[in-house]
Amino acid sequence: MKAVIYTRVSTEEQAKENRTSLTFQREQSEDYCELMGHEVWEVIVDAGYSGLSLDTPGLRRIQELAQTEAFILVAWSSDRLARDIIRRRLLAETMKDAGG
Repeated sequence: MKAVIYTRVSTEEQAKENRTSLTFQREQSEDYCELMGHEVWEVIVDAGYSGLSLDTPGLRRIQELAQTEAFILVAWSSDRLARDIIRRRLLAETMKDAGG
């Protein structure tokens, strides 16, 4: 199945840290996709955006894709998608409404 990888950091410090850098997140997500047999279709990056916002270019792109394509969404950690459970739930509902 097609997979879309999503990576996000909100600060330059996070971007430099080994376990939260965009490179680390991407590599871990690609390894997961390979292990599960998913084809990486697109990698979406939100650099400099807070996990408190659901209105980022990357999340808007994911919603656009969900309207026309079926795919697996892969993120290194759920807090990369949204900072708390309420925002993750809102994102899930938005994705469902978009056809995802």
